[in-house]
Amino acid sequence: MPFNSTQIEQIGHYAINDFAKNDPVDQINSKHTLFSWLVANKEERAAVGQFYSENIYVSNDSNGQNYFGADQVTYNSRDPVRQTQWAWYNYHNGFGFDEDTLRAAGIIKTDDREAVASEAEKSILWNRLKAAYMSVKEGTQSDLAIEFYRDGTQSTKAVPGVSHIISTTPGSGTVGGVAASNPYWQNNTALSIVTSTPADGNINTALKRMERAVTRYAGVRPDRIFAGQAFIEKLEQENRAISHLNVAMDNSGRGTTYDGGTASTYFNGVPVIWDPTLDQIDAIDSTTTWSKRAYMVSSKALRLRPVSGFWMLDRKPPRVYDRYVHYFARTNSYRLTTDRRNGLAVLSIS
Repeated sequence: MPFNSTQIEQIGHYAINDFAKNDPVDQINSKHTLFSWLVANKEERAAVGQFYSENIYVSNDSNGQNYFGADQVTYNSRDPVRQTQWAWYNYHNGFGFDEDTLRAAGIIKTDDREAVASEAEKSILWNRLKAAYMSVKEGTQSDLAIEFYRDGTQSTKAVPGVSHIISTTPGSGTVGGVAASNPYWQNNTALSIVTSTPADGNINTALKRMERAVTRYAGVRPDRIFAGQAFIEKLEQENRAISHLNVAMDNSGRGTTYDGGTASTYFNGVPVIWDPTLDQIDAIDSTTTWSKRAYMVSSKALRLRPVSGFWMLDRKPPRVYDRYVHYFARTNSYRLTTDRRNGLAVLSIS
């Protein structure tokens, strides 16, 4: 028995919900740790006007002076606040099934409102929709994870991401509508760290310097350090050279064992987390730049701000009159913002 359009749409809706509970085991997609952290700390904001604005305090405008007796004192005007502006950007990921493709899979489409599909037909359609939704979900996460790192120059319709906000050239251009030439509006950098002699501890020294700068301006210590594989490996080599091997006691009575690896890496209590997305960008760009970087961030200073009601929104556009195709999609509207760029840092090894 055939399906009608309403039934296909209903099964698509239920397939989305079931898919969310029973994901297939993914064999090809990487984990995206910065993306997951941003999503976990996201703050949705309504789309009021073209921009989301954040106020930043840029100067005390102090005219303080010492005086005695009848000394003349001075007064000045104060204008210590500037306003940043952040536009939102949109992303779409969708698929369609034309009726010939459905027919070849054993799914018959009809315009009969009274049509009743068999359980076998429902199962075929269900499984095809679930597989298609997996590609939408994983593709969306992978695309946005990469976009969130890039600086937005790849497209005028792409969000200026982390490498725009936390730039390797922090005094260039504008960020959030504010000139980056202003010293108060520059992120911190420690670039081309020499790692040829791990025992010198150069990465640890740079991390400490960046942590102090971030803490000074963000008002809080960093939450995370997201790094590429090359950076992580050099940091681990350095830590082993400085601290030697990890010693683990064997409670079985067979003595002490030595572990040359680490279950996780921290710097002064802050997790240093490998983000395969950085290595993925290198593979896409045929470079080795991104894997050598690390981004020191705080949720107080860097935020994903989706437009309220438009984050991971599942869509079912109507079938157009001159195409026998049924469409399904997921869209997002979002922005990345900061109100304390000097509370963020990027590091890189040579």
